[in-house]
Amino acid sequence: MKHPNMKLLLRLSTVAAACSILATLAPAAPRLLVMNGLFATMSESRPDPFLGHMLVDEKGVIVSIGEGAPPAAMKADQTLDAAGRIIMPGFISGHSHIAASVRRGRLPGMELDGLIDNPVPFFRAEFYAAGDLHAFALHGALDYLRHGITTYFEYPIRPRFLGEDLYREMFAAELQAGARFVYGYNVPDLPPAEARQAFLEFKAYAEQLAGGDPRYLRLALAKTGHIGRWGHDFFATEVAIAKEFGLDLQLHFLESNRYQMQNRADFTMMEQAGALEVGLIYGHFIHHSQQILDKSVAAGARMIWNPLSNGRLASGLADVPKYLKAGMVVGMGLDGQSTADLADPFENMRMGLYSLRMEYNDASILLPLDLLRLHTIGTARAIGVADRVGTLEPGKFADFLLVDTMEPDTGPVHDVYATLVFACSSDNVDTVFVGGEPVVRRKQPLKFDAAAVAREAHERVAAMRKRSETPALASGKP
Repeated sequence: MKHPNMKLLLRLSTVAAACSILATLAPAAPRLLVMNGLFATMSESRPDPFLGHMLVDEKGVIVSIGEGAPPAAMKADQTLDAAGRIIMPGFISGHSHIAASVRRGRLPGMELDGLIDNPVPFFRAEFYAAGDLHAFALHGALDYLRHGITTYFEYPIRPRFLGEDLYREMFAAELQAGARFVYGYNVPDLPPAEARQAFLEFKAYAEQLAGGDPRYLRLALAKTGHIGRWGHDFFATEVAIAKEFGLDLQLHFLESNRYQMQNRADFTMMEQAGALEVGLIYGHFIHHSQQILDKSVAAGARMIWNPLSNGRLASGLADVPKYLKAGMVVGMGLDGQSTADLADPFENMRMGLYSLRMEYNDASILLPLDLLRLHTIGTARAIGVADRVGTLEPGKFADFLLVDTMEPDTGPVHDVYATLVFACSSDNVDTVFVGGEPVVRRKQPLKFDAAAVAREAHERVAAMRKRSETPALASGKP
């Protein structure tokens, strides 16, 4: 039996369906309106700081940014009054060993090679238990965020013979932590076909686990070891995978002072393997020759400068002004906390800038704004993500810092960029935002129990030490 108002019901049903469709198409209200802040956008189109406002949409992307007060009609779910604080992009680290966070202060009198040649327990796969690398990577990733680093290129060193299940723990932890990252997969030391299959399986795993999460920016490759010390025959496999899948390849190169001549000789092997035909990123690149520099620039190779690590390990001083003049894209990195110890980008900028000024005897060789750009948009360019992060501009993610120069007090601000580089530290970072959401306030993660994360990391390191002291394991015989 037909309902007497069947036509009316059909019309109402049609209208309801149309409204439902329109509701899904209608844009959601913007997430955040920031106002009254002193913006240091790092954009070349806005070289001077300005008092202004910024609107962030529901996806965490900047919709607009402008000087002065926002228009009266501009509204958002949340409004942040940033009066008295500097707003700048989150720092970016282009060369990072996140799980090294638990290795700070080790072997203080050693250079790079001494560090590598003392593997127990952290470079021996048999000393790791399930969950160790997850705990260590979570500890390190949160430490980066606490210091104002919102994006990084992860170079997850793989202890030889470490199984894929344990290795994958680092990716899972870093995705959980909340910063953005490019993941430089370490291809395992296997025959070429098996190595390629391992890469494919990791690629599928990462994509499935991330599920489109915008914090996972993309996949890259990271050379398993240091060129010149091991892996010559295997390097061609990594280059082949990078070529096939169009991936960047980052490697430690020309870092060690002791092995610099051997490293230079290795450049011929790199050319023969086709490394200059892929997106090559040098971690360190200190002891170059003019020929290597010229060929690298011509090939579009980029470099990541790690001043704290290079100073700690007595590796040397990268001639960054020369590289920039030659046309090389340069970024900055905090390396692993086992060699930079303190993951503070402010200290990293000061160490680099002061060292270059001493070397050149020239206070104008690089200026504070140059260092800020190197550690933000310069690094974004070096690791291939400048379309999404590195400056505060419409269309990019709203990853930014509120810097409070009054807490602790750095004195009157005469030059915004000089105050940031010369006088501030990560203690001045009031709040860290990723995608318009606060994730750290006054160095305390907002979504994690920092004390519990630290406690687990400490306990697991103690257990690793105990396992490494077992005679059978210490001898390499499980």
